[in-house]
Amino acid sequence: MLYLTKLILLVTINKSGRNIRMNFTYGSHGRLPSAIWKRIALLFGGGGCLIFPAKSGAFKTHGRVTFGGYSSTETFKDTSAGSTSNDFMRMAGRLHLKLSDIDTEKYIFTADVADKFDGFGKLNRTEYQLDPNNVWQTKQLSFANPNSNGDYFYEVGRFPLLDAGNLSCDGVQLGYRQTSAISLGAFGGLNPRRIDQLYYTFNSQSNIYGFFFAYRPKDNEWNKNFLLNHALVQETVNGETDRQYLFHNMFWQWQESSRLLTNLYLDMVPKTFIQNGSVNWQQSWNPEFSTEFSYLTYDVITYLRQQNVREQLPSSPYHESNAAFREQWNKQTLFELSFRQGERDLDHLTKSKVTLGTRFMQIWGKRFDAYLKLSSGKNFISNDNYITLGLGYYSDKWEFNIDENLGTEKYDNGTTLHPLISEISASRVLSQQLFISTSLQSASDERVQILSAFLRLGYRFGNQEIPPIRDGAPPRGKL
Repeated sequence: MLYLTKLILLVTINKSGRNIRMNFTYGSHGRLPSAIWKRIALLFGGGGCLIFPAKSGAFKTHGRVTFGGYSSTETFKDTSAGSTSNDFMRMAGRLHLKLSDIDTEKYIFTADVADKFDGFGKLNRTEYQLDPNNVWQTKQLSFANPNSNGDYFYEVGRFPLLDAGNLSCDGVQLGYRQTSAISLGAFGGLNPRRIDQLYYTFNSQSNIYGFFFAYRPKDNEWNKNFLLNHALVQETVNGETDRQYLFHNMFWQWQESSRLLTNLYLDMVPKTFIQNGSVNWQQSWNPEFSTEFSYLTYDVITYLRQQNVREQLPSSPYHESNAAFREQWNKQTLFELSFRQGERDLDHLTKSKVTLGTRFMQIWGKRFDAYLKLSSGKNFISNDNYITLGLGYYSDKWEFNIDENLGTEKYDNGTTLHPLISEISASRVLSQQLFISTSLQSASDERVQILSAFLRLGYRFGNQEIPPIRDGAPPRGKL
């Protein structure tokens, strides 16, 4: 399936900052439906021009345009099912635009729209096949008055509300600052993405509303800070309560590399239970030795979204404990010993793994790093042994990573597999505004071979300052 495309995007900001013009033209050759190209053209400006008038120099602009695709070919070596292939192809475009400091009140306008084309995303029950499917999403379209130095603030439209968890609302939020650190608020409207939905849409029969509390001191420092969020959220469908939960999130850092993070979704319908939750304690005992302990639990939906591409078990609620011990031998060498223990609630299958690894940071100069890991343990229905190694190169223009994962899996039914997973990825910063990244991966064993490719092109624009680009390998502290 071949698509040849031409995308031309022109973003112009005049010297006074008075107008922003975005012009987009497109052309195509291949079998991608013309309606899809019209959607993409609308995404990046409707084939014409978007103009946001304002007073000269009255606002800051910050935006990014991304366009990319993901393709995967899965070939089974057993032909008894009548088909040996299971392909996957997806293309997506996204435009995020933020206008801030509008007028003297410093209003904020945010637009975040995306278009996703799935080559095999719609079931054709007549032909017994998967047909192409296109999904247009408006992730955010809102107008806000943050009123940073005042008591009251608000936002209207479609907006995310991180102070109340991973949710979005088609409606309004109203907030009150009790102090410079404490905020209280309420929100309500339609629910554009329920927990069971992957995409944003217009759900006329679904409502969401609730209250939130946020504690965010202004005197936080980079190595000492404290953040706290609580919320009570109600979701209804056709007037009936679909979900009701208490949200909690805390981040407490008392010194560099020492912090406590907690996150909780406590559902109360149809009974009280933890839908998703996690606790993570990271502690630096001295400049060389540190530890990390964590516990997490999540539901079947999160399990499905995080499931390994080679795993064939049905989704299940899951909980897991982790412990890691790290020793910084010198500036370039870090050793880590970690333990993992997990269990599925559906069938009580368990996972246990021990990993010993080392990372070599900024070796052969400042641009290279490498790592090596050995792991062994039970993986629900198999006993696995793996060796993983990788090499990375980093500069202010290029980034390369090569990863190899070779293992042996002995299953309870007597089957033995020898998976090999290879991946190479690269990214190129063409300028402070323009970047491109790509990756190729091959995963194979005695049953199946999966080949996948990813490509992403991004462009940032506006008159808001862009952070500098790191030149050299990052000083990574964990494996």
